[in-house]
Amino acid sequence: MSTYGENMKTPDKKRIYATYVKSDETVDYTSLKKRMALDDMPLNTSKAIFSVMVELISMLRMHSLNTTVNQPVLSVYFGEDKTMYYLRCENKIKTQHAETISKYIERFNKHEKAELRRYFKYVRKASSTDGVGLELIEIAKRATPPIGYSITEQEGGASLFAMLIRFRKEQNNAEKT
Repeated sequence: MSTYGENMKTPDKKRIYATYVKSDETVDYTSLKKRMALDDMPLNTSKAIFSVMVELISMLRMHSLNTTVNQPVLSVYFGEDKTMYYLRCENKIKTQHAETISKYIERFNKHEKAELRRYFKYVRKASSTDGVGLELIEIAKRATPPIGYSITEQEGGASLFAMLIRFRKEQNNAEKT
């Protein structure tokens, strides 16, 4: 199994989404799904990955810093190796938000899926997100732990925040022998 750092820099990942962040922008999830080339994945895996991608884009767009330069602030990459599928995202956000998200990632990485499902229901019912959105809980529920992240501080209180979400490939009987 590869480490977080290795997968963050692996060149075989293809960028499937990149955007300047604008408050009135809508995401064309239909064309995004087509670009993922999900047809060779089991249906349940492709649904989980797409669901996480939607949650990821939603969560990170809320924290994105607006930009007027010709470089995307938010990028999502998709890749795979023999045992895993990967979603890797990068986003320029306030350092304070990156630190908050990273604390929750560390917390959620320690919990079993059943505990995350209970916490999701609790947060949803309580209408209080305790500083974290339902998106991150949903991502943690669907991903293969641990979720990786990195924070690279930049000037002006901003950071480049990156996350790596993994999904274990289902192996069929022929591959197991």
